[in-house]
Amino acid sequence: NEIDLTANVGDYVLIPSGYSDPNYAVNYVNGSLRVNPATLTLNTHSLSREYGLSNPLFTFTDSGYRLGDTFEDVFSSVNLSTAAGVGSSVGSYPILVNATLANSNYTLDIQTGNLTITRAPLVLSPALATKVYGELNPEFSLVASGLRNGDTVDVVTNESFQVFANQFSNVGQYTLSLTGATAQNYSLSFNSSFLNITPRALTIRANDATREYGDSNPFFSASFAGLASFDDASVISNVNFSTVATASSNVLAGGYGIQVSSDANPNYAISYDPGRLTITPATVYLNVGNANRLYGDANPGFTSTYLSGLKLSDTYSELGLSLESEAVQTSNVGSYNIFANLTNPNYNLSYDPGVLSIN
Repeated sequence: NEIDLTANVGDYVLIPSGYSDPNYAVNYVNGSLRVNPATLTLNTHSLSREYGLSNPLFTFTDSGYRLGDTFEDVFSSVNLSTAAGVGSSVGSYPILVNATLANSNYTLDIQTGNLTITRAPLVLSPALATKVYGELNPEFSLVASGLRNGDTVDVVTNESFQVFANQFSNVGQYTLSLTGATAQNYSLSFNSSFLNITPRALTIRANDATREYGDSNPFFSASFAGLASFDDASVISNVNFSTVATASSNVLAGGYGIQVSSDANPNYAISYDPGRLTITPATVYLNVGNANRLYGDANPGFTSTYLSGLKLSDTYSELGLSLESEAVQTSNVGSYNIFANLTNPNYNLSYDPGVLSIN
């Protein structure tokens, strides 16, 4: 019998016939033919993608078809898959083949490819930072552009920053650089940012002062609230004071304002609080004279003698002095004090009362 190329896989009996020789009595013995499956090769293509993206469409190359067979003649289904998903980390993952043969004349040789997940690009920058002059540098943080798969900036570790500014640096803008960082699934590139040092709030307050009427104004001073721990008042130049009060200014309830000013310092935002100059009355010293009268008479005119204490060009008559006694016309015989009063607010009186004797 004849078995042609199209015979399917299987075992076939070979039956000999047709030999003829008059010298022999021919005895035929059957043989066998085994048709084995042909090898069909499926070669899955190795592919790559970045971390955080969807898997690409997997493809393969098939070879080894016989007798004009095609894919549709041999396979009922071929599915390609991998364990890697969108969230899988950087690495290499086998592309698995699940093939169902519809033709028993073939056996499969599967050449497995790999899906390589590569690092995604990620741009890191220090977040814009601000601090006040005199403070320690703040804790710097990151801004990330290109994060995938719901990742946050927390996936970045071992970050290191560099800025040529410290607690003692002047107000200004300083370049803030990112010098290193790691992130498992990302290829990192770095941008720079800035550390802005802003002026420190400083309040200069004129200290309150007191002087006596008629004296020159005292030396004024100020208090500084807000200086950096390493600075003192010397960093503020030309601290000046002014007041409308002069030596001749009157005693005034509430006093007079002391204004303070200074040169600017770029490291400080300066505000000024006024103080108060209190002018107290000067003391004028008198001697109140004694007097006599008879019972029933009106009190006589009382007298006094100026001793000392007048300021500037003030005169005794400007004191608004008045003398009076506790005794009235009907007071009984006896001794009564004579008191002094004045209306000028710039002076206080110091005196010993005189004595009115009623005889």
